[in-house]
Amino acid sequence: MLYCCTLRRGELLSLSSFYTNQYDAALFGAAQETAALAEFAQYLAAERPRWHSIQFRYLNAERTFFKAMQQQLRRHGFFVYDFFQYENWYAPVAGLSFAKYWDARNSRLRNTVTRRGKKAAKEGSVTISLVTERGDALEAAIRDYQRVYSSSWKNAEPYPEFMPNLIRACADRGVLRLGQLHFNGEPAASQIWIVSNGTAMIYKLAYDERFKDYSVGSLVSLKLFERVLDVDYVTELDYGVGSEPYKRDWMTAVREIRGVEALNLRTLRGIAAALSELLKRPLRRARDLRRNSKQTAPRPPEAAADGS
Repeated sequence: MLYCCTLRRGELLSLSSFYTNQYDAALFGAAQETAALAEFAQYLAAERPRWHSIQFRYLNAERTFFKAMQQQLRRHGFFVYDFFQYENWYAPVAGLSFAKYWDARNSRLRNTVTRRGKKAAKEGSVTISLVTERGDALEAAIRDYQRVYSSSWKNAEPYPEFMPNLIRACADRGVLRLGQLHFNGEPAASQIWIVSNGTAMIYKLAYDERFKDYSVGSLVSLKLFERVLDVDYVTELDYGVGSEPYKRDWMTAVREIRGVEALNLRTLRGIAAALSELLKRPLRRARDLRRNSKQTAPRPPEAAADGS
């Protein structure tokens, strides 16, 4: 089923936010999806009062829903266009062991992580743990995650209870992989991965900037990559949304996360918005060309794999 909500009069918005990585229809099988989307588009077009605009965000441009929904909305009188939102770095890894995966990474990355890992072990006590289930260990890990996050470079969470509750929900469903590094007993790095349907999504990561020189984030990543490749046997690694350069060290491919807007040509507001979009198209194409040229440009050297 596809869930939507409306926040502004006459506009229907997909149920997504800045916590979303990808948005899709929970349908399986091409025939079922085609029939369901056709009925859904017909329903939207028939609603009264009419929608001026229908928006979907965080769509994987490679999934069938991305094009199928656009086709169905066009058939029912909407002016439909899509637009770039984010890059999504990923790596197909079916049948790949951790040893082979790590050996395929560039020498600069491997040397940096190895050198800094040795430095950390020499200068203090390093403990890396992995939590997957409910219990006291998980609650302690959540507290440590929040402590690390508050000491990192990241902005404060706008909804402080979202991540703790998401972590617990993932643990209940058996899809949580929460990795942490403690340095001399202090939480130094924390990462939340979600493993589902053969994909390991690297959802949230943070490290305490006091321990930046030890590449603590990369050391946690190694532990988690080993787990998902040699125990969970995932077929894809997914680094979520964003174009941070360090993601290229760990991933091998990139795809686009795009949005779709459908403007109703049966309403004056919809017609006006469609004309405005047509006038903006040359500028949009120019932005797409610049972005594509940057994707193929040589990559500048990075100091470490976790942005440190």
